[in-house]
Amino acid sequence: IIWLSGEAGSGKSSIAHTLAQEFHDAGALAATFSFSRTDSKRGNTAYFIPTIAYQLGLLHPLAREVITKAITDDTQLLNPEKSRHHQFTHLVLKPIEVLKTIWMESGKTMVMLFDGLDQCD
Repeated sequence: IIWLSGEAGSGKSSIAHTLAQEFHDAGALAATFSFSRTDSKRGNTAYFIPTIAYQLGLLHPLAREVITKAITDDTQLLNPEKSRHHQFTHLVLKPIEVLKTIWMESGKTMVMLFDGLDQCD
């Protein structure tokens, strides 16, 4: 975990976006999300887990299979009223468990980058 802290406007988001681009270019970015007070879809956690799941599904077909099965088995899984713990377990942790073996065998280290946690309601 790398935790950037500092005053508003000190460049934390710029650093996070630069890091995300560098990890992406190196094939090491698994997922990213930037919270924002000014964007209704990024100002709370309603879209956080589904966005991370979507990115994991794009990353590898096995992750996509696990995510698709979870949504098929529980059609309310993407409902914002659903428990975040339940969503996180089925849409993020389980796909990562599948990918973990693949990443270990390939020697890859993957990164998830989240920015603006202080801007989340």
